[in-house]
Amino acid sequence: MQISRLPRFIRYASALALAVLALFAAMRPAAAAPAHKTEGELSYSSHSGLTNSADGSTGTASTGFQVLLPDGTTRDVNTFGEAIAIAGEHRGSTITLFEPVTLSYTVTVPDGTTINLNSQFTAILGDFEPPLRVESGSTVAIVNTDATQVAQIQNPAGVYAIKNEGTLLLGSFVEVVVGSGRIAHAVDGNHPQAAPGAFIADEPGSTSVSAVQVVQPEDQTAAYTGSEGETVADLRAYVGTADSGVTVPVFQVRDKPTEDPTAPSGAPDNEWVLTTGPGGAEVSDTDELITGDYTFSLRPQDTAGDYYGYTVTLTVSVTVRQAVDELRETYRQKLADALAAYTEADYLTDDWAEIEAAHQQALDAIGAATEETAMQEAVAGFQAAANLVPTAAERLAAEQQRLLAELDQAYAAYDKADYTTEGWAEITAAYEQGRQGIASATSIADAQAAQQAAVSAMAAVAQKPADPGTKPDTIPATGDPAAIAALMGLGGSAMLAVGVVARRRG
Repeated sequence: MQISRLPRFIRYASALALAVLALFAAMRPAAAAPAHKTEGELSYSSHSGLTNSADGSTGTASTGFQVLLPDGTTRDVNTFGEAIAIAGEHRGSTITLFEPVTLSYTVTVPDGTTINLNSQFTAILGDFEPPLRVESGSTVAIVNTDATQVAQIQNPAGVYAIKNEGTLLLGSFVEVVVGSGRIAHAVDGNHPQAAPGAFIADEPGSTSVSAVQVVQPEDQTAAYTGSEGETVADLRAYVGTADSGVTVPVFQVRDKPTEDPTAPSGAPDNEWVLTTGPGGAEVSDTDELITGDYTFSLRPQDTAGDYYGYTVTLTVSVTVRQAVDELRETYRQKLADALAAYTEADYLTDDWAEIEAAHQQALDAIGAATEETAMQEAVAGFQAAANLVPTAAERLAAEQQRLLAELDQAYAAYDKADYTTEGWAEITAAYEQGRQGIASATSIADAQAAQQAAVSAMAAVAQKPADPGTKPDTIPATGDPAAIAALMGLGGSAMLAVGVVARRRG
């Protein structure tokens, strides 16, 4: 159907959309003219000349296309051209097809775009070359996620379907197909690369290029008991023997989602590559073999990267027999390293002496040991004992807590009613100054001095005079001996007076 035959409101909407997109196109910097430009070729800022179904009809799509933007939001559009235009304005977008698309002009896919063919069998069709272009410097991925069938990009009558001048990644279950011909090849220019988990099954120049799914083998484990003087090279040699029980798996591929795995055609042989030694340390062939886990990664021969985006790990646990005397030297060094983890300046004198005593005890145990297990236990025992010794900072913090609690208790024993306003202010100021001094002390002695000063200052504050008409019924809270004696003297005088009166009455 031609646009001129559409209802008037659709023509107006289409014209408005084209005007807006043309405005965006005018605002974009001019791109360098690509090689082999087809007359009327589309840029990604326009969508005229695109149709939405396999029969080439034009109009509103029934299912359309979805654009996943880098910020995680999605936009649903009716045409592939609209989706391409949005992706051009938002690098890193993913376009998902919910129906096939037929092209009548070349579409240049924006840099950083992923096209998900979404199990549409004839996903993109163009009877000219090229239906799709990847420009120099651009990286584009074409995938078929959650595939239920192979998805194709076709140019049935042409000599190539994609012009790749940049980097093109093909995911699993994606095929690029052109018609047969003497010079026909599905992808012109740079040969496509496999996306992680995929394998390009066809050679450059083929009339069809397909990416098939790679099945990741499982990790493996093995054990090796070495002897004194062996090196990492001996371990490498062992891994390659039948006695090791270690296999070198071949990554398998699935040509279609429903087919059983088959060995990939033209895939390189795999090999185990030693990557790290015990504790994740780097190792070389000349290193002496020690007890621990060595990790090998499975990769293609003569390559440095992970295979198909996967790394299969072989963990080899190595036990090396050593002479007892050599073991002693090894564990003495381990004990020395363990002691070095503690710093004398961090401890009080008596506490550091306790750590040194534990170290000497472990050193004596290593010297008396006749097997490696006892040496291991000696080092572990020292570390456990040393970890129980508090540092000077920990000692100070505990003492500060104790002194603050005692000061709080002393302050709580005073009764505000027994003092004048000024006297109670002095007691409170002495208490608060004592708390601050304890908290800011940098030594236990300073903290104790701050508490004692506060206690003495509070005790020195005199109570207010008693009301002359009130008989005292409590001993002053200050505990001042003079006050107590005065009170006791008052009580004695009263008793003497009572006796005199009694005698007089008698």
